[in-house]
Amino acid sequence: MFSAEMKVGIVAKFVFLHINRYYTQIFVFFIALSMVIVITLSFAMYYIYKSAAVREITGISEETLSRSSYYSEFVFNLTTYFAVDIYLDNNIIDFFNLKAEDPIVESRAKKGLARRKSAYPFIYSVSVYNSNLGKIVGTNIMSQSISNYTDKKLTRILKDSLIGNYMLLPRKISNDQGNVSINVLTMILVEPGTGESKSQNAIIIDIFESSFREQNTTDGLLKNNMKFIVNDDGVVMTHTDSKEFIKSYISHEYLQQILKSNTKKGSMRKKINGTEYLITYIKNDSLKWTIISLYPSGRITESSRKMLIQITFVCAIICSASLLLSFILSKRLYKPVNRLVNAVSGDKAFTEHRNGTNEIDWILDMYYEKSRKAEIFHD
Repeated sequence: MFSAEMKVGIVAKFVFLHINRYYTQIFVFFIALSMVIVITLSFAMYYIYKSAAVREITGISEETLSRSSYYSEFVFNLTTYFAVDIYLDNNIIDFFNLKAEDPIVESRAKKGLARRKSAYPFIYSVSVYNSNLGKIVGTNIMSQSISNYTDKKLTRILKDSLIGNYMLLPRKISNDQGNVSINVLTMILVEPGTGESKSQNAIIIDIFESSFREQNTTDGLLKNNMKFIVNDDGVVMTHTDSKEFIKSYISHEYLQQILKSNTKKGSMRKKINGTEYLITYIKNDSLKWTIISLYPSGRITESSRKMLIQITFVCAIICSASLLLSFILSKRLYKPVNRLVNAVSGDKAFTEHRNGTNEIDWILDMYYEKSRKAEIFHD
């Protein structure tokens, strides 16, 4: 009844009807799926990047703090060697052994201190104290009685003959003109008395606070972050902001947590005055110091958001290109079927036999009619 070409056309038309019915729905589905994929990938990459940034910053901070810890200990040891060198100087020994005032011995001691100090640029001043005379001689002061000494805190330590070594004492002192405040860490080495002697001579060395602070600055990823050193009492020994020097941070919750912790190094995220920070710390057991770095978490979030926008943009371009490509390919695959349908639709015999009915209904009617005739024939 139909030619082979017409039969193929009927099948093609049947396929065409189904494709045409669901084509728009399928395409919309793939657009929605692509958007879900873009959003999922973007947020996944956002959190991956953010976690990686936190790990990188923590790692760099720990490495920087380790170097600062080693350097601080190096400066401390170098100062100790300097103190021993002074203690073995004959001019200083003569000054310590004075029982009565001797301007010549005192002058020699002052010159000896100045000569040895010149080899240590990180030292601001060095002085020696004779407890028998109650006099102090130094590179930045003339020989004078301890009662006339302007530094009352140091005077109290020396006059009260406090036994022990004040390894590093944070102080603010005035320069020679008395118009500039200088931040120093003072090492006080007290000589214990021997036998019946209660003599406690002392060496006082003032180290520039900046000698430690300069090693706590860094460039690159951690540029301009806050770093500082505190002792076991929570007193700031050095800080990237010199105004914070000698302040007490012991009331800060995060510092209490760090000082109570048994771990030698670690990191945490805490809010300080309403701002969240990534806090990294390392403890130096030799100096009994804790070196701390504060990095604003907002910088990580801001950087991650920029990355999220870039990733979303790239993913959107890729998905759009994929959808466009799939649309073009589907159109190309659709053309042969469409040509067959158009060819058969233009066939006069096919049109007459259809009688204007739906193709699927027509095929079903034909199948039903053929089956009915077969049943009558067998009967």
